[in-house]
Amino acid sequence: MALLLAAGAPGLQASVQGEVARRSAALPARPLRVVVLEFTFVEMLLELGITPVGMPEPKHYAQWLGYASEQLVDVVDVGTRQQPNLEAVAMLEPDLIIALDYRHMTLFDTLDSLAPTIMMRYDPGAGGVTQLEHTVGAMQSLSQLVGKMDEAEHQLQQFSAALEEDRQALVGQRGRQVSLMHDLGLGHIFWAYAGNSMAAGIARHHGLVYTPDSRPGDGMQYVRVDELIRQEDLHLLLIAYRQGQDLETTLADPMWQLVPARQSERIALLRPNIWAFGSLSSAIRLSREMRDSLLRMA
Repeated sequence: MALLLAAGAPGLQASVQGEVARRSAALPARPLRVVVLEFTFVEMLLELGITPVGMPEPKHYAQWLGYASEQLVDVVDVGTRQQPNLEAVAMLEPDLIIALDYRHMTLFDTLDSLAPTIMMRYDPGAGGVTQLEHTVGAMQSLSQLVGKMDEAEHQLQQFSAALEEDRQALVGQRGRQVSLMHDLGLGHIFWAYAGNSMAAGIARHHGLVYTPDSRPGDGMQYVRVDELIRQEDLHLLLIAYRQGQDLETTLADPMWQLVPARQSERIALLRPNIWAFGSLSSAIRLSREMRDSLLRMA
């Protein structure tokens, strides 16, 4: 697709990679009964004003993402994201199915036999961009395929304005080193969102220095506490493992006492429903948490 600039957001460009991995030859112009097999695109459809009739694990969506989950009270559970229940999908008689290539590509022909299918690409920052730019491109591509271009333009304008507001709020923090990690409940090892993640894209957009700068295929890598001892200037954002978790318990491993970020109180614990793989609303929520946490540390 053509390179597009999100209005008002310097440096925020859609991915130049194709966001659609595969699709049926004919698609409905205005689908009414959509089954979605991945949370990111549930959120994206809700942003576009489309409520799916079926999705996997709606309770987990409400816990982990939460955007417009009140609109999903009547949605039918169609299994898990990894193993959708194809019989449940068929019983819903969808006019469109939206799936994700790295989970569902082997199911394309089966899904296509049930209803026209769009297989979106999972792309954590291929080609030098990050998941943030890819998400902008995915919104533009999907909105064209489901006839919701005006709604997408409105969402992208709100998204750009929100990120620009956060960027301006962090003018005095530019150049600070930041990392986003996810607590796994293990105490000594964490998931770190890598240099091609949505978190990295947001941080760089705000003028921050993001670490780690690696670009693994899934946008994640494991980091041990002892590896943080060498990070002298790091500002660390930790997504909580569960509700009600406190920072002292999270940092109970004695090794944390040797970590400069711990010694200088440059660690913030974020609520567990910060979803770094989501659509525009999840990106805004992550940006706000990053902004507020860094300003509190200043």
